[in-house]
Amino acid sequence: MNMIDAVKTVFKKYATFSGRATRSEFWWFMLFVAIVQLILGGWAFSSMMGMGAMMADGSPDAMMAMGSMYSSPGMILSLIFSLATFIPSLAVGARRLHDTGLSGWWQLLWLVGAIPLIGLVIIIVMIVLFARKSQEGENKYG
Repeated sequence: MNMIDAVKTVFKKYATFSGRATRSEFWWFMLFVAIVQLILGGWAFSSMMGMGAMMADGSPDAMMAMGSMYSSPGMILSLIFSLATFIPSLAVGARRLHDTGLSGWWQLLWLVGAIPLIGLVIIIVMIVLFARKSQEGENKYG
């Protein structure tokens, strides 16, 4: 499976939390999301730097510039993309965990990831879980 096929498959199964997802489907989709977010984030950052320069020169429009930093096209598109890929990311994560024989509920570990130091351990644990080899044959998830 290549990146285009993986992205198409994940968006076809937009909110399908049942079944299984191969490693390639999961990782190609995650790479797609990361690349798009990096591009949009770079665009948002560059426009924010321009607004920051306007604020630093002491112009009377500094408050207006500060408000428009967060309404830049890059920031808005990044937010829209994040919202559009949130459910599919959870769904493909659940299907990937099903493929390894685990429940999709293991993704709730991400909630604990906000705790300092524990977060790094959670990230490593989740990467290991998602990278595990598929369970051969049928399992209780399909």
